[in-house]
Amino acid sequence: MSGKQIPTMNVPTEYKSQMLSAMVPTVVMALAEGAEGGEATANDIIDFFAMAIASVLDNDSYLTTPRHLRIGAETAAKHIERRAREFRAMQTAMGSSWFSLAMQQYELSGGLVQ
Repeated sequence: MSGKQIPTMNVPTEYKSQMLSAMVPTVVMALAEGAEGGEATANDIIDFFAMAIASVLDNDSYLTTPRHLRIGAETAAKHIERRAREFRAMQTAMGSSWFSLAMQQYELSGGLVQ
């Protein structure tokens, strides 16, 4: 056994993926509205989601010390890295990134979330 713990999660990945498909394009378009030149950069989008993750960590009553907060942030980074690898594998298999497909679906739907 590798010693890696699988995180405890109660919401199925498919359900989270559906929510993400609806949410990401909406967030990207909303950020673009507030951006100079009308276009949000990858760093803007990453910073937005970093703020969201940081707010969750800040609200976690178990993270009571700077060390706990650091460990919580490291755990979040591991989740992000794992998901990025999954998305990269999907991109290789499908020939297009999940992000691009989600944005295309958003545009095809006329901006309506599915």
